[in-house]
Amino acid sequence: MRRILLTTLLILGFLLLALPAVQPARAQAPSAYDLIAAVNELRAANGLPAYEVAADLMGYAQSHSDYMASSGNITHTRADGSMPHDYGFIENIAGGTNLSIQTTIYEFWADALHWNTMVGVSSGTVGAGVSTNGDWIYYTLDVRRTGAGAGTGYTPPAATSGAPAATYAPITIYTVTPLPDGSVIHEVQAGQTLWGIATAYGVKINDILGLNQLPTTAVINPGQTLVIYPSYTPSPSPTITETPVPATKTPTRTPTPRTPTATRTIAPSPTPTVRSLLEDIKLEGDGGARQMIGYGLIGICGIGLAALLISSLRKK
Repeated sequence: MRRILLTTLLILGFLLLALPAVQPARAQAPSAYDLIAAVNELRAANGLPAYEVAADLMGYAQSHSDYMASSGNITHTRADGSMPHDYGFIENIAGGTNLSIQTTIYEFWADALHWNTMVGVSSGTVGAGVSTNGDWIYYTLDVRRTGAGAGTGYTPPAATSGAPAATYAPITIYTVTPLPDGSVIHEVQAGQTLWGIATAYGVKINDILGLNQLPTTAVINPGQTLVIYPSYTPSPSPTITETPVPATKTPTRTPTPRTPTATRTIAPSPTPTVRSLLEDIKLEGDGGARQMIGYGLIGICGIGLAALLISSLRKK
């Protein structure tokens, strides 16, 4: 029994190791048709017929959502520089982290301009695009009017059940003058949205969110201040250092060259000439005297020689 139990446990252990690890479920991004369905539900709540899906608008909207996801910018400008109004469309766009369709419609698109795209047209065709990049979801809604506009002043249904519905009117956003330090601070007015403020100042929504440290799903409120442009740091002006002019030097007189004086040559001292005795005798006497002197010298030498011989004989 023990062997069977041990074998069974080993088999179960191997089976557990072989099973793939359970991955946490990730939220799936809604589809473009989910966005259209939500917009048509809003139109039905306001007594308007549903938008008809147009294939060309679907491709046009999806390509733009893909472009926003790849570039990371929430913009109406296409990759080729064109705008939706160039083709006669009106358009809503949005983007944010795990952004839902309900948040997009009832918060991001709750101002009069975006609301008009969804329920301000009596009839039309529609296209939508949804694209993701990581946790970010990008929405595009393009509408082509086929009937007269229904006007503004629609009362959208409340985002939260039981809450009073708000009436939205066209909002004009006035830009403010930069402060002396170059910064621009905008105070949010009733009905204004991040998209409308970014459009009025010609900046990106992401820039406003970053400057004000706001999340991508932030909702702004009247009276809130937003930094549109930060203060610039002026470049330090270069300090001019005056270099003193050096004093003028007094010219030094150049000595006049003198003609070189010839160096005296030291004359050698005369070396006395030693004259021999014979030369002295030669100079003082004549020929006969010299002969006599010669004989005398021979005689003296002979006497000395004889004395030497006698001395040697005596010793013997």
